[in-house]
Amino acid sequence: EESALDVMAVYNKQEYKKQLMRLFREVRDSLPNSLMLANLNYLAYADTSHEDNLTEIARLVEELGGGITTPDSIPSRSTPFNAVAQQFQGRVAIAPMVDSSFVDLEQDTPLEIYRFNVEELGVNFIIWSPWHREQENYLTEQLLPALQTIVLNPKQYPEINTQCPTSLTCS
Repeated sequence: EESALDVMAVYNKQEYKKQLMRLFREVRDSLPNSLMLANLNYLAYADTSHEDNLTEIARLVEELGGGITTPDSIPSRSTPFNAVAQQFQGRVAIAPMVDSSFVDLEQDTPLEIYRFNVEELGVNFIIWSPWHREQENYLTEQLLPALQTIVLNPKQYPEINTQCPTSLTCS
């Protein structure tokens, strides 16, 4: 579940945050050897900002040994997740999803998206969405050719962070 529920007219965001944190604790207890990812993007209420709430959740994820993700990690869309990811680089796994439904096809090329996530957020993984709302063949015409370029020319592109985050045990 992601942290934003803007589709709902009214809900108690403070209680929702509490339940998300409970969910992460229980997932960790139930699946101790799996990479747990907290899906963070927006969650502000009263006098508590998005960044403060997401940072608190990320601290819990760090304590539990996990990672953070977001549903829309693209250069043209700044979200509170970006600052949190930068703060927790090297401490938790950072594995954002590139939701291509929000991709601006002119500005957010797959290569720019890749550079942004690696250079700005220090990602350990990138989860690519293979479709786009305006381009039927996004996967075959845009995404796969760009990823192939990165794979075939690794010295021309920044490297994904392969260091084990301090909150995890990697083998």
